[in-house]
Amino acid sequence: MNRSVLFWLLLVVDGVFAADDVKSVSVSVLVGDSVTLNTDDTETQGAEALRWKIQDEKQFIAEIDKEAGKKPDVPGNNDERFKGRLELDDQTGSLTITNLKTTDSRVYELHIKKKESKCTRFNVTVRDAVKTVSVMEGESVTLPTGVIEIQGYDLVLWKFKDNSVAEINKGTNQFLVYDSDDVRFKGRLQLNEKSGSLIISNSKTTDSGDYHLNMSSSSHFLQRTIGVTVNESGLSPGAVAGIVIVVAVLLVAAVVAVYHCRK
Repeated sequence: MNRSVLFWLLLVVDGVFAADDVKSVSVSVLVGDSVTLNTDDTETQGAEALRWKIQDEKQFIAEIDKEAGKKPDVPGNNDERFKGRLELDDQTGSLTITNLKTTDSRVYELHIKKKESKCTRFNVTVRDAVKTVSVMEGESVTLPTGVIEIQGYDLVLWKFKDNSVAEINKGTNQFLVYDSDDVRFKGRLQLNEKSGSLIISNSKTTDSGDYHLNMSSSSHFLQRTIGVTVNESGLSPGAVAGIVIVVAVLLVAAVVAVYHCRK
């Protein structure tokens, strides 16, 4: 039997790698996020093939086979579970899953074939959460990263309408808010240095829109969008009409009650 075929047949059998050859990574994300599962340059350098699969499944969902001279392929996009939501980086072999669903919570395995074969397991957990925030004008808005501490992330970047508004860069040990020159937020932005969450104080209607969060680590890259709606603090005509009706009904009820009591 061809040695290459034999290798990949053995690959799908549990226990084929020694404990030292398997690396595990845990990734926690929210529904609707996009996540990129990164490859390690030191491990992929000189690799003959890179293949992605779901643990305990035989079929590969993405692969780069340099040995066979094939073009990079993503057969997982034909799978009803993913339906075009998988992207494979032709150069690095990193796998991106867009518009995540709770059903995407699985263990994804990257198998690297080279002189010393490697396997990395990404335990991806997708949690359901509200990704929209609605507040009244003047209230504070907190946009969460979804983590208690950002120890595993090297970069946390918040953007609004394509402009960076806050950043945590561990490489340069910087915690920055870009509100000094932006008249929209002028002194109203705060950054939680532990969780990376963004706080907007004394919110205004002009703060309404989509806020984009990028978080990167050596193992994965996360993208999230949180929609913010800041409502005017004044009562709308509909709300005023509703209050008038309620008051009128209460007055009528009071008059009727007094009448019956006197009778």
